[in-house]
Amino acid sequence: MKSNIIRIFTFLLVLLLQNGRPLPRVSIDGKLVEEIDMYSPWRGQKQERIYSCLSNGTHTIRITNTHKKNPSSSNYYINVVSMSYK
Repeated sequence: MKSNIIRIFTFLLVLLLQNGRPLPRVSIDGKLVEEIDMYSPWRGQKQERIYSCLSNGTHTIRITNTHKKNPSSSNYYINVVSMSYK
């Protein structure tokens, strides 16, 4: 009998928050996961987002600039520091 092995992956996204940052959307496999407010009054602050329960196989992770922003933000730049999975 053949056994089915399912591996569950965790995806880690690290973003750089600053005063000129938008509200990007994160989607996995075409499904909206969240919209992130990347604004921060302090330069260089990092924000980690963890997405769990990705099954074995190929996945598409998309970060989309919505051209929306926090009223205090001065621009629409998205800075991704790193992306990793385990």
